[in-house]
Amino acid sequence: MNEAKTLEDLYMPIKSSFIKRHDKNGYYITSEDLAELLKLNHRSIKNMINKSFDDLTSLSPANAIRFNPRQYLHGGRPEHNYYLNEFQATLLILLARPSKASNKAKAQVLKTIGTNDKRYRQYRKLTQLLLKQATGLTAKQIKQQRHVSNSLDGLSPQEQERYSQLENVAIGLVGLGKTWDEIKGIMLLI
Repeated sequence: MNEAKTLEDLYMPIKSSFIKRHDKNGYYITSEDLAELLKLNHRSIKNMINKSFDDLTSLSPANAIRFNPRQYLHGGRPEHNYYLNEFQATLLILLARPSKASNKAKAQVLKTIGTNDKRYRQYRKLTQLLLKQATGLTAKQIKQQRHVSNSLDGLSPQEQERYSQLENVAIGLVGLGKTWDEIKGIMLLI
């Protein structure tokens, strides 16, 4: 695992376990892999994609679904294999008819969402603590008093230095597996 340099690095969202492929455009799952995951035939997944095309493209940064036509060795029509990002694949999983495989995939999606939500809340709580220790103000107070939309942008150079020092300590404590109460207790002493 890479060493975290900031709290943001430490609490990066995790991707769903069914997303295993990546290329220069990011992580994805192919429509063929999704069909295998849901125990459906590839044609059924492609039909789901066609029926939900507008909704799926809205979940893509480029407003598109990438596809790769696969040529067969002995001629014939090429088959389209769609490349879906995590959000697009999640939508299709949620739209799939109930079955053992789709229910298992839906449970994986919900577990990932729950984990990411918990990680985000921990990140926010720790950031709030560091801001309070570095400036004596809450994030909301910094935004209001210093007229910034991001509280970290409102820090003076001295406060930025202090925040960075506190952040390094917090990263170390999280890396050591300390509980929230232990981290908070130590950070309040610094």
